[in-house]
Amino acid sequence: MIAKEVLLVDERRTVLSVCGLDASTFLQNMLTNDVHEASCGKAVYAFLLSPRGKILYDFFLYKDSDECFTLDVSSKFLEKLLLDMKKYVLRSNVDIKHEKAFVILSNEPFNLNDYCNCIGKNKIFNKCRISHYSKDPRGTQLWFRGIMSTNIEVASSQHEKVFDSYFMNYSRILFQNRIPSFGNGFYSDEFYPHEMGFSDIGVSYTKGCFIGQEITTRVKFLGNSKKKIVLLNIPSYTSSFDYSGNTERLSVYYKDKLVGTILEEHKDGLMCLMYDEERYDNTELKICKLL
Repeated sequence: MIAKEVLLVDERRTVLSVCGLDASTFLQNMLTNDVHEASCGKAVYAFLLSPRGKILYDFFLYKDSDECFTLDVSSKFLEKLLLDMKKYVLRSNVDIKHEKAFVILSNEPFNLNDYCNCIGKNKIFNKCRISHYSKDPRGTQLWFRGIMSTNIEVASSQHEKVFDSYFMNYSRILFQNRIPSFGNGFYSDEFYPHEMGFSDIGVSYTKGCFIGQEITTRVKFLGNSKKKIVLLNIPSYTSSFDYSGNTERLSVYYKDKLVGTILEEHKDGLMCLMYDEERYDNTELKICKLL
C-alpha cells in the first residue's frame, strides 16, 4: 500500500486548461461525455472522436467553473492533440494552454488542496498541492487520480524501484478489470469506443451532439457488435515482441482463422480484443503478426 503522504506521478499524462467565455459550449459540443457532470473532485472520462466515430484522444476532464476546465491528456500525442483541438475553436472565445502541472495516481483518498510528497520514475516532487482529485471514472475497482502543482522538483533515482513496484500494481488492476490504456492498449484513430469497452463509460447519449455521434449512437442501440475484450493465458506463447512505442499489432489465430488482436501484454497474461463470442481452447490459439 502506498504511504498516505506519497502519490505517484504519471508522466505518460500531462495537463491542459481550456478557459474562456465559450469553454463549456466548446467542450460539450466536441467531446463524447457531459462536461457539466465534472468538478474539481469528480473527473469525467471522455473522448474526441473522428467523424467516423473512432477514438482520436481520451480525456479525464475536471470543471473548475463554467468558463474554465482542466484536462488530463496523453503526453505522447500532445502536439497533435493541440492542433486538432484548435481546428474546432474557430471564433469561439476559448484559450487552450499546456499547464505546468502533473497527473497523480494513488490508491488512497486525499482532500483537495492537501500538500503531499510525490514520486516519479526518476524524480521526487516535494510540497505538491492537490488541485483536482477523483476516483477513476472508468471503474469502481480502480485507483484515485488527480492533478497537482509544485515548484520543487528534485532529480533522484533512489525511489525508482518503489515507483516501478507501485506502478506495476496500478497497471495490474487496469489489466484485471480489462481496461486498456490510451497510448498503450490502443492508439489514435484505431478503435471505436464500444470495441474498447467504453460505450457506457466515456459516452453520454443524452447530452446532445458531439463529433462522431451518429455512428457511436447507432452501434450502441443496435447492439450488433460481437467484439469484446478478454484476458488470455496462452501456455505456448513466449513474448519476444517490443511493445515500446510500437503501434504494430500481434494477432490471435485459431488454426488458420483470425479471431483477435493483442492490446496489451502483462506478466499475468494477454489483454485481447476478440472478434466473436466463441470460446476457444487456449492451447489451440497461436500468436503472430498478421498473416
